[in-house]
Amino acid sequence: MLFNKKHQVITALVTPFLENNEVDLDSLMHLIDFQINEGVDGLVLLGTTAESATLNSDEKELIIRQAQKKINNRVPVMLGVGSNCTQSTINNHIKSKSLGVDASLIVTPYYNNPSSENIYHHYKLINDAIDFPFILYHVPSRTNSKLTISDARKIIELKNCIGIKDATGSTDWTSLIGIQNKLMYSGDDSSASNYCSLGGDGVISVLSNFSPSIMKNLLQKNDLKYRQLCDALGCDTNPIPIKNLLKKYNIIETDHVRMPLRTLSNDKQKSLQEITTSILED
Repeated sequence: MLFNKKHQVITALVTPFLENNEVDLDSLMHLIDFQINEGVDGLVLLGTTAESATLNSDEKELIIRQAQKKINNRVPVMLGVGSNCTQSTINNHIKSKSLGVDASLIVTPYYNNPSSENIYHHYKLINDAIDFPFILYHVPSRTNSKLTISDARKIIELKNCIGIKDATGSTDWTSLIGIQNKLMYSGDDSSASNYCSLGGDGVISVLSNFSPSIMKNLLQKNDLKYRQLCDALGCDTNPIPIKNLLKKYNIIETDHVRMPLRTLSNDKQKSLQEITTSILED
């Protein structure tokens, strides 16, 4: 199944946890059904929002297999497989194909601090290892990536790269829109509407965990009140605020996050709830 519509809303799913720190599969299954019933265009498993850095390999495999059963080809699925080790990323990307997802989402290498040229060669090796689609994920606020626009263009032009998730929030990076009809997604909810107005295909969203329909509205109308909700979700590290919102509206059972993250403070909870209530009642 291809990602081929304009104004797509693809949700970067959270990973619900129980208070005892175990993966809450019941809440995850409920969240998936909620997403599909709300008209989401696709789902990302094991992205940044999923707290994938805190999940062990057994948990990741459990999440993928159970989620894939529940999704049952109803919407396209991307799988986050990136790491700061090229060979590990290649292995994960190869495994993606066997797990039946539609594409891998591969973040630029972090911590090792590679140059932009070396980041390109990282993706070139991934591209050459297997004939399976992947999307370049550029989120320098998380990775401190040195990737340049010119090297990003070279990566996007690789045969198996089908597009980019651009989480810079910078208009400079919109110059990549239109390369060989590759898919161009915003990874920043607040600026996603502007990104789409310049030709982008949609957004890989955090807010849409709570409501794909609100995110679709934002893409098409750039409504100030919805942008205020995006900004409110930036009150703490993702996915702390969105999990709190999902719990408040009984979409998942708890807002538990794994250390080193902690749940939202009472003051921030109150502020987020007030903004959300005012928007929904408007």
